[in-house]
Amino acid sequence: MNPVKANVLKRTLLRQVKAIKNKSADMADFFQNIMVSRTLLKRTYATAIMLAVLHVVLKDNVAVYLFVFVLKSFALNEVIAIKEENLRKRYRFKYLLWYFITVSDLFFSKSIARPFYLFLQSLDFPVTHAFLCFSLYILGIVYFILNLRRGVLRKQFLQFSITHFAIMMINFPAHCVFRNIKIGKFWFLYPVVLVATNDIFAYITGKLIGRTQLIKLSPNKTREGLIGGFIFTVIVGLLSIYLKLRFNVYDGVYDATILAKTVTKFKIPTIYLHSVVLILFASFVAPFGGLLASAFKRLFKMKDFATYLPGHGGITDRIDCQLLMGIFTRYYISAFVLKRKTTVDQLTDTIIYSYNTDEMRKLVLNIARYMIE
Repeated sequence: MNPVKANVLKRTLLRQVKAIKNKSADMADFFQNIMVSRTLLKRTYATAIMLAVLHVVLKDNVAVYLFVFVLKSFALNEVIAIKEENLRKRYRFKYLLWYFITVSDLFFSKSIARPFYLFLQSLDFPVTHAFLCFSLYILGIVYFILNLRRGVLRKQFLQFSITHFAIMMINFPAHCVFRNIKIGKFWFLYPVVLVATNDIFAYITGKLIGRTQLIKLSPNKTREGLIGGFIFTVIVGLLSIYLKLRFNVYDGVYDATILAKTVTKFKIPTIYLHSVVLILFASFVAPFGGLLASAFKRLFKMKDFATYLPGHGGITDRIDCQLLMGIFTRYYISAFVLKRKTTVDQLTDTIIYSYNTDEMRKLVLNIARYMIE
């Protein structure tokens, strides 16, 4: 073949191959954009439904507690169901695992344990809260050891470890959220909104302009997404505080004390300074709760904890970033927002747990005599 014709043919083939590659890349980008759009649409629908349910639930305090309790129960079930492999059915682990969770409920919340104390006091058997929970936990350990079997020891200890991981990473934060609700519904809703805003806009920003990977563990997390999520979280967070001050929405028992505080020099409500701290935590620390959940899923080669929320996975997939936020909010409020004083409920619990019926009757009579005089 003539060398000139061979070069022309070669260049023609190279152009065609290049055109095919470009077309394939364009098609791949097209389908990827479609998948991103579909995922974003599913997330938007699911988020709108969850916000609507949350708005209805927030109208009643009991409904809020029940809502959080149901969410944490679903999340606990999703986590402890990992690597089950009929282990619970064979060795009654289903009841044992939920027994440990129930004991942790008693430990994290004294109000739940109150009926036990009243019953024990009626039997003239004084016992402290810590000793009661410790005793119940030891009984669970003994039952666990008695049911250990050769050949499945690794599976049994794996399930035991997963259960305690779920207690510390789901049950404990849930009880912190219960305490936030007790302070005021706004202090439950505001951290939730901050984390949800950061999660949504970090996802959108990362998909649109994300280039630099944030952490090797999660290739979808980018630095651009982190910064974009922070910017929108600042906007939504400060706007929410303005609406709270302007319309006093979701009023709480302690709100009058909190909102009355101002920074003396600039006359800025202190709640704005508290909101800045919460915004920073929601933007730069709370996402690590999601990364921890991602590492946990990768360990067991799972994509999602469950599949019943379109575009979101399971309950645990949606509240993973809320876990650290709930804990931080609970202890931040106790340390910097509210005055450190014994509340009426705490004083009541102390009296119930420390004195018998005759002593409490004498205390009531002394208080009544003081008020009359």
